[in-house]
Amino acid sequence: MSEATLISIVPFPIVEFKPGIYPGYFEIPGARGDDKPVILNIGDSVFHVEIDENRSVTVKCVAEDMARSIVNDYLTSNLSYSEENDAMPGLFWKAGRYELADVLRKFSDDLILARNRQNRWFQELVKMADDDWEKTRQHKFISDMQRYACKSLKLERPWIIIPKVGEGFKKCVACATAIPEEAIVCPNCRCILNHEKWAMLKFAEAK
Repeated sequence: MSEATLISIVPFPIVEFKPGIYPGYFEIPGARGDDKPVILNIGDSVFHVEIDENRSVTVKCVAEDMARSIVNDYLTSNLSYSEENDAMPGLFWKAGRYELADVLRKFSDDLILARNRQNRWFQELVKMADDDWEKTRQHKFISDMQRYACKSLKLERPWIIIPKVGEGFKKCVACATAIPEEAIVCPNCRCILNHEKWAMLKFAEAK
């Protein structure tokens, strides 16, 4: 029986399910930091091929193939994954069984590579969030993953924290989005909230 080790510095839980294969459910907890990877040791899996109604053949999927499939499927399914920019979550695998101490000792270069790739992935997530925010000005279009990426890169963005009504924010009467209490025009839907103050404003003419 072969074995493989999945190694992750992804700060979110990873769940991969391979229907028709046993074992086919794989779960990796979220890492607590770039320097604190988590691991999952896996062995061979099997699936059954029916020859006819009375016969079937058991086919083995070796651990290395399962690990490669788990990693590739997870990486490519994520928002802002980019092979061209080498930007992707920090998940990789190694053939054989390793404990965490072994990973830290033997695969330090791989962990650095994974950290750099994940930082580039975070940058791509932030860029996408910036674009969505510019278009919509709505927090609901920003994912928790993008907020985490922004904080991890030590960046400041208006969309990092979801504002709450009553904490310096009010609800727009038109779109129900939380906006600053002093807003005269909703930055989201452009509804005029205070006609008296808006009438007093002067704007430069577009040329």
